[in-house]
Amino acid sequence: MIRARSSRLQSYPSPTTGSIQCFVADLDDIYISAWAFRHDLSTFQIFTVTVIAIEDSLTFIFSSPTRMAPKTTFSTSIQPPPGPNAKLVLPSQDTSNNTNPTIFNDAMIIRKSVFIDEQHCAADSEIDSDDARSWHWVLYDNSAASSTPVGVIRLVPPPQAPHAHLTEAPAAVVAREVPEYDWTHEPCIKLTRVAIMPSFRGLGLGRRLVETALGWAAMHAAEIDEAAVQIAATGGSPVTPTPWRGLVLVHAQVDVEGMYAGLGFATDQSLGRWDEEGIEHVGMFRRVVLDK
Repeated sequence: MIRARSSRLQSYPSPTTGSIQCFVADLDDIYISAWAFRHDLSTFQIFTVTVIAIEDSLTFIFSSPTRMAPKTTFSTSIQPPPGPNAKLVLPSQDTSNNTNPTIFNDAMIIRKSVFIDEQHCAADSEIDSDDARSWHWVLYDNSAASSTPVGVIRLVPPPQAPHAHLTEAPAAVVAREVPEYDWTHEPCIKLTRVAIMPSFRGLGLGRRLVETALGWAAMHAAEIDEAAVQIAATGGSPVTPTPWRGLVLVHAQVDVEGMYAGLGFATDQSLGRWDEEGIEHVGMFRRVVLDK
């Protein structure tokens, strides 16, 4: 509770939130509420304020803050599949051998920071066989003079590897002659490598990236089908690939299963739970309506 004389725009100390700026009516007016905000780094917080007039003073009673949209402006750029001949590497201080496409390199800066440095996943498996054939979207923070990559998502076109590659020992996969790709089930795209830099989490940017990738996929089914045809031509597919009909798969870390559920994904219990790089995962599906 803060007591202060009225003014049009004035800062008052708050015992819990620091400096508060209030805009209130003059004392001659009849007022029962006002608004206040606190500027905190990249976000605005709004406080509901009850104003009580006692003689020539005002008493401000502030409620808990509500987070508003970030001031920061973001943009998203797409990286098409680099292709089978691309020499893709992890970013490092030595750039002499780095021929990564620019957007892909920005994607790898984020993936290296989040998956390798933060989550301690193996560096030698971060770039895999899917990277050359996949689309990436990178989210940039444009609040400074130069844009900074802060988020990434990868879309892997059909076909996907059989689930046994994740749940069985490599020796068992070889012994059972499990194929490299699954050509028997309905084709699906897979969203993977979703990562947000730590200081930008909690702003809904992961959701934004998922929605961006799904929106693009719904309008580019022909490109997705062509990618599958190219794999079939080089990988000895026993069948002609069937067109993609909108099925989407995510291998979600269990701590973000709820986020994907909020985006319309349902956990497929038949896939069980499995460990990837020491992190428990679940399989989730949803379907998008194709824009034809």
